[in-house]
Amino acid sequence: MILQPVLSEAVAPSHPGRTGRPRRVGWLPLLLCGAALLSGCVVAAVGLTAAVVSNEFTHNAELAFMHEDHRVVWDQVKRTLNEMAPEPVEIDDELQAARCVIKSAAVTVYVEIFDVGETKLSVTARKYGFYNSKSAKSIITRIKRDLGR
Repeated sequence: MILQPVLSEAVAPSHPGRTGRPRRVGWLPLLLCGAALLSGCVVAAVGLTAAVVSNEFTHNAELAFMHEDHRVVWDQVKRTLNEMAPEPVEIDDELQAARCVIKSAAVTVYVEIFDVGETKLSVTARKYGFYNSKSAKSIITRIKRDLGR
């Protein structure tokens, strides 16, 4: 025996003018739920991309450790990059990060506190889509030289 739902036609309408048949679910709530789920996926994808980019940066960065206060190093990084880059440098003082283009290489520099009185300088340079260690090292050398002035 197969059980099937039975809709009674004798059901009194709850509102005048409506029949007793079941109400159809509108598409708007379903679309809104779908949009909410998709936006969550987009956020997750963006977060995953940021993690991959961060990991890629860490593995390809040239590092330098300096016996200077991070604020002194950060100020010098900004001055040096402004001298080297023909175009304006994108600076994020909160993250102590800078981006610019130097000799057709996309350069990213991070300054971090490593220890008391020590600072970690991370530099990447991408030229034609590939990481260029030589360019990154030359930028570190220039920053160190400018710090010694």
